[in-house]
Amino acid sequence: MTIPLSSKSESFYHKVMKELIYQQIKTQGNVKKSTKEKRIENNQADVFFQLHNGNKIAVEVQHSPKTVKDIIAKNKEYAENDTYVLWILHAKGLCIEDPKPKRNKKNIKISAVENFLHGMYGGRVYYIDFYENRKTISPPYALHFHCRKKRHKKPRKKGYKTYYIRDMYFSHIPSWNLVCNEFGEYKLARFFDKKYTLEKKRKTKKAGGNKQW
Repeated sequence: MTIPLSSKSESFYHKVMKELIYQQIKTQGNVKKSTKEKRIENNQADVFFQLHNGNKIAVEVQHSPKTVKDIIAKNKEYAENDTYVLWILHAKGLCIEDPKPKRNKKNIKISAVENFLHGMYGGRVYYIDFYENRKTISPPYALHFHCRKKRHKKPRKKGYKTYYIRDMYFSHIPSWNLVCNEFGEYKLARFFDKKYTLEKKRKTKKAGGNKQW
């Protein structure tokens, strides 16, 4: 799906990504309520959903710079308010290092925030990209990062910014449906991307077919 754009301003990127998420996820059969700009304690969720099973989901669409400390603080506050959070980054935004197109690529730079989200989400980061001279927007997709060389394991510095070198692998997201689970003290919402489906099958088999997700 693509959505026509009428502006190239940075603030408009955030607005259109938020609108895409809102319009698509609210139509899913498991969504009971949906709204934009939901205040939850000190956080202002870009989009908010409540599922029929009672789970509450806050979507954070990120274009501007953000620190790992900011991510952790937001995650903790959402968890304290019994709300799952879904992070989606602009693939050419100010919160990342190298652009993150929908393809496999070696030796690409990822920011400290991308690296943190990758670990937090069990090996993926979600992105939305603008293309065709910024006239259209892509649906969300997942990228998986791998450290192939030992010399790339350690973080690097560029001024005050930290970044990492990784190989990048693209994964299509076949559905707008969201799943909620917990990662330590955090409550996270995520898409059913291909890698997640494989993990689910592997863990279900290991648990004797009784693993609940």
